[in-house]
Amino acid sequence: MRAVDVAAGDDHALILLDDGRVLGIGSDSYGQLGGAPTTGWTDAAVVPGLPSVRAIAAGSRHSLVVANATDS
Repeated sequence: MRAVDVAAGDDHALILLDDGRVLGIGSDSYGQLGGAPTTGWTDAAVVPGLPSVRAIAAGSRHSLVVANATDS
């Protein structure tokens, strides 16, 4: 497992792994890490409910992903 991209918002961050999984860490008070738990994550954990991802982005209180086309 190797990180290929990192995106950061005000109080959270996303880490894209080379296998298409996304790790999240930090505040989830606006659901920017998937909505549960909304108290935040102190350790990086796989963001639940995502297909294989090829790109990530983060804003102050939101996160975006682009899924691989084969995982529609």
